[in-house]
Amino acid sequence: MNSAIAKTPRSSLLPFTEFALLLTTSAAVFGLIRIFSGLAFLKTLLIAAVGSHLLALLARRARLALLPATLVSLLGGAITIGMIFYRTTMRFGLPTVRTWNLAFEDQRAAIKLFATTVPPVKPEAGFFLAAVIATWMVAFFADTLAYRAKVSIEAMLPSGVLFVFASALAAPRHRLACTLLWLVTVLLFVALHRAMKEAQSAGWLSGHRRGASHAFVKGGVVLGASAIFLGGFIGPRLPGAGQKALVHTRNSGSSDVFALSPFVNIKKQLSTRSAQELFTVKSDVQSYWRAIALSDFDGNQWNSDLNQGSTKGGLGQPRAGIPQRTITADFAISALGETWVPAPFLPVALNKASFKGKTKFDKDTATLMVSGDLKKGDTYEIVAKTPDVTPEILRTAAEPTSFNKKYLALPADYPPELVTLANEVTKDATNEFDRARALQDWFQNTFVYDLGVPSGQTTNDIRGFIESKRGYCEQFSATYAAFARSLGIPARVAEGFTSGVLKDDGLYHVQALHAHAWPEVFFEGVGWLAFEPTPGRGNPTAATYTGVAPQQAGETSPPVATTVVTTTIPRAAVSPSTTTPFRIPKEATATEVVKAKPSLWKRYHTVLLGLIVLAVLAAYPFVLSRIEQARWSRRRKRARYQADQLAVSWQRTTDVLSQHATPPLGGETPLAFANRATTALRIPSDWLPGLAEAVTRSTYAGTVPSDAQLRDAERIPLQTRHLLRQRATARQRILARLDPRVIFRALPGDAPRVRRFG
Repeated sequence: MNSAIAKTPRSSLLPFTEFALLLTTSAAVFGLIRIFSGLAFLKTLLIAAVGSHLLALLARRARLALLPATLVSLLGGAITIGMIFYRTTMRFGLPTVRTWNLAFEDQRAAIKLFATTVPPVKPEAGFFLAAVIATWMVAFFADTLAYRAKVSIEAMLPSGVLFVFASALAAPRHRLACTLLWLVTVLLFVALHRAMKEAQSAGWLSGHRRGASHAFVKGGVVLGASAIFLGGFIGPRLPGAGQKALVHTRNSGSSDVFALSPFVNIKKQLSTRSAQELFTVKSDVQSYWRAIALSDFDGNQWNSDLNQGSTKGGLGQPRAGIPQRTITADFAISALGETWVPAPFLPVALNKASFKGKTKFDKDTATLMVSGDLKKGDTYEIVAKTPDVTPEILRTAAEPTSFNKKYLALPADYPPELVTLANEVTKDATNEFDRARALQDWFQNTFVYDLGVPSGQTTNDIRGFIESKRGYCEQFSATYAAFARSLGIPARVAEGFTSGVLKDDGLYHVQALHAHAWPEVFFEGVGWLAFEPTPGRGNPTAATYTGVAPQQAGETSPPVATTVVTTTIPRAAVSPSTTTPFRIPKEATATEVVKAKPSLWKRYHTVLLGLIVLAVLAAYPFVLSRIEQARWSRRRKRARYQADQLAVSWQRTTDVLSQHATPPLGGETPLAFANRATTALRIPSDWLPGLAEAVTRSTYAGTVPSDAQLRDAERIPLQTRHLLRQRATARQRILARLDPRVIFRALPGDAPRVRRFG
């Protein structure tokens, strides 16, 4: 078989079908307006669609086989994506290692956000990059199916997958317009593509009537118009058409509910839907509204294993003997759909709650939860006791002992140079409070608030954050807590909201832009206290000991540094066998520093990926065989007369023999070829000659084959292939089953292959 792709006849409809195929991809891309906010992203995605289709078209014109055409498309896609997103990292117009690293980082950040993101979202790096990659792949696969496999409906699957994916996750807007647009382009392409194939095979075996293509187009237009009318105008008016969907993706299922999840959602909250009001608070004291504390760090992310105890008998228990401030806050939920209940710290009582679900309280992290999630209209009152302490009180606090040792845990492979840096930053401090303040002030004074950095809390993310000195609350709080633990200071990460905007109605209006994360430090005899390392943020109830004035997003702009002080992370080696990088409390020993268990995916991802690869490899030959069988069955059904069906069976038999190095010779009659192949391949003598004689009589004498002859003719190519494969070696059988060329091999009615020389 010629390794080059067969030259497609230059039908007058070919350019129109190619343009129609581009329109289907563009229509699917246009449907992403339900995923992304604004329309600026469309230009980039349409460029990707046009570029991929054009590259695939040029590969076909150059008659490249599928494998080299795929490699050309991959290279073109990599260059295009690099130029769009990471132009400064490219060298000589080609992606570099840094290009790939940045792309993987953006995709990892997008995967973290995906589980809780509610469209529409801004086209940020991770999601936007995924959309460009998907668009490029959709265009290439659609072109491959349409013009290499020569199928019409199947060629719509790639854009259909993108369209359905967008529809399943999209916000409930522009639904009808996007659906109609995609359907119109699909019907247009299918009608034109099938008409083109009819025109190319006109007169094949049965002499199709003139004008068949025009009749086909006309029928397709009528059918398409009817489908669009029924789906676009009748469907929306049927009973129940306006009801809610049976299946909802995401935890809200609606764009008017905002979800808060530990860390995963912080960046989305801050940068995608900042103007949305989530809840209001009537409080006599301005405060941060804390939702959850994260206590466990495994080197990849911060999590919390909550013990959902009952709220009967009260909530938290404040420490006796220290000054405290009582806060009474009344909350009214507007659009916060989550199980964690915002509250001032430390909540001691829950009153007047309108929750339908049961409430739970984790005393260790002081996290209040409700089953069934918060809903619009929920109201409740929180009474909290917040420590009102001064630096003098905290400097005299004893060494911390009465805390869970997990608040000192760091992963076993935590970088020793980060421990050295934390010690360097706090070298002048002589007590726990001064060390905590020194860390906070170092972050506040030498780092820059920047939402443009990728999300992440891994040890590698910490390294990058320290080197760039740019980040937002996720990096500041997570890095602070890890640094504090490396110094022997019990620490964790809290997540919630800053106070919000106090308006004339006497309520604090909390919006998505007020989402925030901050570290908490444990002091013996006092309890947990919030610190604020993030520039441009300040906790009103902590100002007396943090020294940071109350600040939040929208009130004062985060400082913009013109010159960033650079700090090189020392590479001093710390041998765990001789010294410990942690300052362990008196009651604790080095063995009590808990080694965090790796996540299930981290432990078994190699096995899971291997199983997936094995499953794909196992399914591949069966899928290939089914596609080949479907092509021949479809071609046989198109044969209108018995003589045509007999000719298809003979052509399939010839194709099987050609695969086993026995093709027909030029000028050789069917009977001569059958006798030669029977002898050469040791095939039963009553198989091929009988079929060849029937084909000869049908073609030249006009003899109508009988039903028995047609049944035998359909069976002979399958029997022949089975017999020849049984006699082949194991290697030959494997190669035959894995060869993808069988689904692109020309069938009866296809144009003859033309080899161009010179």
